[in-house]
Amino acid sequence: ISTKCFQEQARRIFFYARYTAQISGAPCIQSSHVLYGILRESKKALRPDLRRFISLDEYISVLEKRYPTREPLSDDDERYLSSDLPFSEQVTELLARLNKLPFATVDPQCVLTELLRGA
Repeated sequence: ISTKCFQEQARRIFFYARYTAQISGAPCIQSSHVLYGILRESKKALRPDLRRFISLDEYISVLEKRYPTREPLSDDDERYLSSDLPFSEQVTELLARLNKLPFATVDPQCVLTELLRGA
């Protein structure tokens, strides 16, 4: 799936999602990891009024309570070294929808809108 039309901030969302999935030991990049990336990037890219609904710290706290803690991947684990951690079905569908948008570029607001639309 191509990200050529993604703005730098939108690309960083998926970088943070992949990184978070890797260090948490997740088997794939899930929509919760993408939401983490959106919130992480929201400090600069998203409208300030979105941040009043939930902060990054609050979301991390919710995730920690909701999902069991997994042992983080070690530096010598093959999945940790690979940038090819697979996307979940929902994230694959999200990326497909983003690539079909009629806009010249995909920004963080598009990512958030399409993530919520698919929820």
